[in-house]
Amino acid sequence: MFRFCEFSRFADTHSCEGLKLHSQAHIYRNFPQVVEEEEFLDTPKDILIHFLESEKLKVDSEYQVSLRKRTKIQFQLILK
Repeated sequence: MFRFCEFSRFADTHSCEGLKLHSQAHIYRNFPQVVEEEEFLDTPKDILIHFLESEKLKVDSEYQVSLRKRTKIQFQLILK
């Protein structure tokens, strides 16, 4: 899986709307795979909330999302 979270943040920072929309569409469609990427652990909270609250998000179950969110929280606690 390619680093679409990084592309989305880069596109947002540099006002590349087409790249941002493409990256976000990929994240919405492939969220279960995206959250397995290591870069997901570095995703800022506000961006994560943006995706989790979206109706566009495609997941098989809430359980998938919950497990990865818990991993992210544990990772952040270890870093502190």
